[in-house]
Amino acid sequence: MSGDALMIGIIGVLLGILVGRRWLKMQQAGAGYKSAVAGVPKAKAAVKTARKAWMLAIRAAMLAAVLMVVYFLATTTAVFQSAR
Repeated sequence: MSGDALMIGIIGVLLGILVGRRWLKMQQAGAGYKSAVAGVPKAKAAVKTARKAWMLAIRAAMLAAVLMVVYFLATTTAVFQSAR
């Protein structure tokens, strides 16, 4: 195995972990939002805070997913070009 392949594998695993952590954070924020909405109707501040945390978690997960797609496209393109 070449050093380049090892580096690509390590970066891919790290990006996978990043996407997984963002996904978990998004799921936790969504559960917090659902429990805040189901709580006391007068707790508007809790609902607003939970909604903001959920939206930020979704944004972070989407950015991580886009980063993973860009990484995948860049590495596959590099592999195909080096095969010529």
